[in-house]
Amino acid sequence: MELIDFVSGKMSWTLAIVNGGNVGRQVAPHMMIELRTAGFIEVSADLDETDRAVLEHIEKFIIERFQAEKLDGFEEFCSCYYQAGEGFLTGVGEESGLGLLTTEVCDMVVALPGWSLVACNSGSYAGGKHREQQMVFRRDYNPLGDEEYLSVNLCSSGSVQVDGKDQKAIFRKRRLGCQVADGFPREVPKATDEERSSRCYTWKAEDFLSTIGSLTVFFELQGWELQVCSRQTIS
Repeated sequence: MELIDFVSGKMSWTLAIVNGGNVGRQVAPHMMIELRTAGFIEVSADLDETDRAVLEHIEKFIIERFQAEKLDGFEEFCSCYYQAGEGFLTGVGEESGLGLLTTEVCDMVVALPGWSLVACNSGSYAGGKHREQQMVFRRDYNPLGDEEYLSVNLCSSGSVQVDGKDQKAIFRKRRLGCQVADGFPREVPKATDEERSSRCYTWKAEDFLSTIGSLTVFFELQGWELQVCSRQTIS
């Protein structure tokens, strides 16, 4: 409360909201990875020398998996900046393979000792021409941190996209009266390894809050746990 009094009373700021949750260890390194359908990957982290090996591991993965090239001149804005090879992170919507690649990058990072996903956000830019996916990781030794992830994208346009590995036979179970969309399941060139799949279903768009609650219950009954959730407007 003293901090609130100082910031609002002395610095002319106004407190609008406050939110609490499981913050894990109070002193822990964080790292953000951004995937952009314009064909670029950005890694930002403020790590001690003892943790720098993490960036080397991630760089090796990005260069090999995305056939990427590291670009110079962006040190003022991020730790590392890469341009993905031809055929990666291109296309519009599902064709970009962004959902699949998000799960692959996430699973790679959380497999590192102590690291877990703590936030995930996506959006569109350049007038809706491109999309970006942001993932924030923290080394907090969360006991669920090294579990593999599944991405579920619920759209008001009437589609549900599920990306990741078919664990617990999740792709053979349906909810919300969904039907497999035309053209799915399908391969996205260079988008993922053989163990991953992208499935898209149609659904009758209803109230988002109640639907998210219903989906959360469904997945938890299948042995999954909701780790992060966000909502955006995509052009």
